[in-house]
This record gives sequence, structure tokens and C-alpha cells, in this order.
Amino acid sequence: MKKIILALIATLTIAQASELYQSLDIGANQSTIQEETGNGFDIGWSATKVWDSGILGGIALNYGQADIQDETFNNYGGDIKLGYKFKDIAVYGLGSGIYQSYYTQDSAGFGFGGGLEYTPFKHFGIGAEYKTYNMTSETVEYDFETARVYLKIMF
Repeated sequence: MKKIILALIATLTIAQASELYQSLDIGANQSTIQEETGNGFDIGWSATKVWDSGILGGIALNYGQADIQDETFNNYGGDIKLGYKFKDIAVYGLGSGIYQSYYTQDSAGFGFGGGLEYTPFKHFGIGAEYKTYNMTSETVEYDFETARVYLKIMF
């Protein structure tokens, strides 16, 4: 509950920022569960604030899908990011939560990761992220890892 309250405070703080920029992204991912790997796609929305000092903070919501061992994994997640931006390059760490559904099983987990974005144009950029999660369902606990590359459209 404490993590949810802190995430809500961070979200409200970022949303009140005057120079907030929002973006949509679409990309491809490679995901791994118990040493089995599959590919998929993801889409997302984010809101980011970069202060004059170069420090950045943001939130993101995303949906991803990956096919692993003939199963389709649907991932619904949210991230909080904190990092630094210099010129057109941003580097950041991620704290993340995810809800995952596949076949007849649902699971949830928390994780962490990092990312890198290159935004040489006012409305377009590219990025890459890696995240790892500790997942828990009713019957099993497992690790879930995902790496993604994406095209970012900013407005």
C-alpha cells in the first residue's frame, strides 16, 4: 500500500509540472520466462518532466504481448522513471509493476530496469528498455524479463 501511495504522489507531482511532455510509443519486445524466450509487440503512453538541471522524472503505462512456448502472454504495466537528460539523450532507471495473463492463469509482480532514449527531433525519438520482474501467481513464482525497442511520438 505504501508503494501505491508513493507512486500516486509521484504521479501527481509530475502531472503538476509546467513543462510536461507526453508521448505515445510502439515497439517490439523480446521476453523470457524460465529460460524460454519469445517475441512480441508493445504500445504505451508516458508523461515526462525534464528540469533545467537535466534531471528527469516520469510515469508510463504500457501494454505488451509476447508469444512464448505457444502461449500468448498479455502484460499490463506501469513504470516510474528517474534519470538524467543531456542534449538529445536520456538515461533513466525504472521502478515497475506488471499484471500478466496467459491461458487461464493471472499473475502480478514488481520489478526494476533501465532505459535509454534518443530524441533528435521535436516530435519523434527512439528508445530501448530492459526490465526484470519477480512474478507471483496462485500456484507458482517465477522471473520475467523483457527488453524492448520502440519509436516514440511526442506531443
